[in-house]
Amino acid sequence: MKRVRLFSILLVIGVLILCLFSIKTKATSVYSNYLEAKKLNSGLVYEPTLVLELNDLGELNEDANKLVTSVILNLDKDLKVIVGADSYNFSEFFEEYIKGKFIPIVRLDNKNVDGFINFYKNVYTIYDLMILSNDLEVIGKVYQDDATYILNSVYDMTDISLPSSRFANWEYVASCNNVGCNILMANANDENLAVLTEYAQAMTKVCWAKGDSLIDNVNTIASGCYGVVGSSTNNLKQTISYFEKSGWNHAQYVAAHRGITKYCNENSLTGCLAAYSEGATHIEVDLQVLADQNIVLCHNSQTNFNSDKNGWYFTNLTIDNLRKAKLNDYNINYGETYTTLEELVKAMIKTDVIMIIELKFDNGSIEAVDNLKCIENFKRIMESIPNAMGHFYAITFFAPLAEGMRQLMPEVPLGYIGGARSGKETSLNQTAWGAGGGHKEMYDYANKIKFLRHYNIGLDESYVYANKNGEYYSNLTASFYLARGYVQNTWTYEDILHFKMQSSIATSNAAEEVAYLIKKIDNSKLELTSEVLSSGKVNVNTYSYNGWMSTKECDIIVLEKEESRAKVLLYYYEEAGEYGLYSNIVDVVIK
Repeated sequence: MKRVRLFSILLVIGVLILCLFSIKTKATSVYSNYLEAKKLNSGLVYEPTLVLELNDLGELNEDANKLVTSVILNLDKDLKVIVGADSYNFSEFFEEYIKGKFIPIVRLDNKNVDGFINFYKNVYTIYDLMILSNDLEVIGKVYQDDATYILNSVYDMTDISLPSSRFANWEYVASCNNVGCNILMANANDENLAVLTEYAQAMTKVCWAKGDSLIDNVNTIASGCYGVVGSSTNNLKQTISYFEKSGWNHAQYVAAHRGITKYCNENSLTGCLAAYSEGATHIEVDLQVLADQNIVLCHNSQTNFNSDKNGWYFTNLTIDNLRKAKLNDYNINYGETYTTLEELVKAMIKTDVIMIIELKFDNGSIEAVDNLKCIENFKRIMESIPNAMGHFYAITFFAPLAEGMRQLMPEVPLGYIGGARSGKETSLNQTAWGAGGGHKEMYDYANKIKFLRHYNIGLDESYVYANKNGEYYSNLTASFYLARGYVQNTWTYEDILHFKMQSSIATSNAAEEVAYLIKKIDNSKLELTSEVLSSGKVNVNTYSYNGWMSTKECDIIVLEKEESRAKVLLYYYEEAGEYGLYSNIVDVVIK
């Protein structure tokens, strides 16, 4: 009897031990605060993030406390922080030098990533922490873990020679999006840095560049990057001093909302081609699915919204039925009918315009999204058109469509445009975006980050013009999200007010109004006399959004000067639109 009792006791103890081991352990320390991005007090409308790669403790000085938002920490295989010739325990280093002052960015590789994930979950959980790696598999491993997925990430591309062809950079955007990576970091000396930056940020990613010298750091901003990485706090401070004039470090992206609608039918091929002619960098269109699985452009779920046919629901129609309808939202005498997705894409891929494709699909009804047929068909059409991939990204109001994109097209960037309830969720009496924790306001930083990371989705929300204090509220949150790798893409403007706002991609009902504003200042080598250089003014060729070339007077900002040569920035300002723009770095031969 005693043996049986002893066996039973041992069995219970064994079960308890197994239960204890089966329970997920929690980190012994948790730091859940989120840091505000540092204000640089420059003239730049959308201020970049200053990032210090720490090689010398002396760089964590008073200037760093004022200007630097993030600090890159190099970790060895044992997760020791390496600074110069010294090494430090990570937890102790964070507590003494980083906590409450900077966002830590830890450099990971395949030797320390598993140890880091274990440390994060079981030893010290720091919510406001980022990772950096030159290995996308390492970034993907962190994103796929059920605890570390909330950490935003940086892909270190500094050893990669960038292509000169704009759309060749789709490879990097797609690979990063596939593993939940927010930021691409290139070499500040790469001659094609501006090509990567202009394209990747037009596709909703954030570009940083890393350089050692002051000129490297200035070139990073002048090339349009939203993040400047350097190892000298003083260089970072001086870099900002060259950008005191009000304006943009690259031409703001402007999306024509449903195409040009001032003189064209909305969501029509005519309106989209007109947007290209007017110089829009993007077009925004809406998609609906038909009964025969064709996909067409329209904002609402039925034809009486913008045609001469009433009561026709797209989900009940074939393309042959639909061709009988004429668009009338602008002028029925155009004789236009609905444009198919295939027709749009084949026309637009001949241009540099990026398509922002809103997945409406009958407002995410069960009929439209059942078994992900609409996303499968969207994928089939896009992949069947040569070169279409890389010319578009998607946005949506609806969780079932976001989930479908994450499952079937994870390489395509996706934007969150609001917490609307889909038709499927309504039919099943479910909460909108419930699986990801539901819609979160921009000021709810911790939960908003979790929400965005859950869906691997970016910000494309409506612009909040004023809070209770009369301030532009979206401007107050822009720097915070930018520092974590989220550009603020916003809708919908009725004029060019967006040039004053911290919007990366501004969706507008008046995109045609930017046509003659300056998009690029000629940055080819200049030959100037010493007198002209000293005057601080020069007439140079400029190019408007619609490609018109004109000569404009620009300010000269001298970066370096020797007897026979100089490096300068050119700056253009237009009083009428209160619009300023910087050039790339220009080499000057002094005659």
